[in-house]
Amino acid sequence: RPLLKQERQQESVLTLTPGAVTVNADHDDAARDASPRRERHAPPDPSKQTRKAYAFDHVYDEFVTQAEVYSQFVAPFTAQFLAGYNVTLFAYGQTGTGKTFTVIGGDGYEQRGVVPRFVEDVFSFVQTEKQKHAEGVQAGTAPPSARTLTEAEAAEARPLLVESRVDSVGVTVLEVYAGVVHDLLKPAPLPYDG
Repeated sequence: RPLLKQERQQESVLTLTPGAVTVNADHDDAARDASPRRERHAPPDPSKQTRKAYAFDHVYDEFVTQAEVYSQFVAPFTAQFLAGYNVTLFAYGQTGTGKTFTVIGGDGYEQRGVVPRFVEDVFSFVQTEKQKHAEGVQAGTAPPSARTLTEAEAAEARPLLVESRVDSVGVTVLEVYAGVVHDLLKPAPLPYDG
């Protein structure tokens, strides 16, 4: 998600590189925050700073667009889903880190998250397949399962293995917050006022 105003004003302790995040930590941070006697803005002691690196499959900074996250990370899963595999997108992390922004999105069409983009791609694919089928029926080139046989053709036809396909899409968007599961696609009932 884009950084908040107060976050932009703070010095970053993270260094992002492809596939890794390095945290430049100050061992005195906890003591400085906990002790009222200590100067809160004292300069960090370089001897007490450490660097820890963590490896990830993908690392994105605050400047990445929703379209980039979708195309680089989610689109391959969309292709697997369209090939008939079950797909789960799971966002996990500390409150305020941008999970909802990444999954659902922000304001405006370009800010839509990975779920709206995924749904758009799935239904676009289904629509394209329907159009191909309709055009095949009209041109007489539809697969045998889509053709209507005359009585004579049906009488002469040998049993064939016929490919058939049923497009069915199911989507669930759940949020687990404070140990409670919320279905984000099913609105909560309105309070009865009467």
